[in-house]
Amino acid sequence: MHQYTLTSFTPGEVEKITGLSTMMQRDWRRRGFLPTVAGHARFDPFALAEVFVMKLLADRGVGPVHSKEVADWCAIGILWHALKTVDAYEGDHLRTFDWEPEDHRPKPDPAVQAKLKEIAEAAGMELPEGADGTWGVKADWLTRQVLRQRGHGRVIPARFFIWWADGSHEWHVSLDQAFSGSSSDAKYAGPVIVLDLGAVAETMSERAGRAFVHVEFEAADDGKLLSPIEYGEAIPFSTEPDAE
Repeated sequence: MHQYTLTSFTPGEVEKITGLSTMMQRDWRRRGFLPTVAGHARFDPFALAEVFVMKLLADRGVGPVHSKEVADWCAIGILWHALKTVDAYEGDHLRTFDWEPEDHRPKPDPAVQAKLKEIAEAAGMELPEGADGTWGVKADWLTRQVLRQRGHGRVIPARFFIWWADGSHEWHVSLDQAFSGSSSDAKYAGPVIVLDLGAVAETMSERAGRAFVHVEFEAADDGKLLSPIEYGEAIPFSTEPDAE
């Protein structure tokens, strides 16, 4: 059975990543904006993203009473972007599709490899592990597995979350299109809050400084990976034991 283990973050790490102090975390939990826990509080990447969104909106005057209703959807979009990077994973992630016959696996594009190498050399750095032109296909598959098992496999919010001046909100793929309506529309008549979920994902990943998902693929006795079952009932996530 293939396993995708979500990383656990402590309240102190959440404070470092999101800026929401541990004291405010306790206050929000007491008021019902964060889940109650038995024992030590821990946050998986989805909960971390929710807190990040709520803190960003609170900094712009939208308190948790109102932001809670949209934070979970924003979190899905944030993880959709965050899980496309190779650093979001650890474990067997680079072996994705190794269970397929050789001629069915994604093939590195020589042109892409050459361009990546050129960019890395210009920046004075080495290519990261897995940057062979096939990671995009692997990342898309892994992202969908994580989101599907989380129960979010069908609908992904658009890149931009917009909270309009009239109090309404929406997700949009283009700011140009979002702001192309009539100037007499009440939603434009005042301050507008925009969250770029892709940018938030990048910031959250940089501040976290470690992977969000540990990937473990099941192998046969000879070491060859077994093909996963992609459809059917989702396999429950495994979780890290709470650390003191």
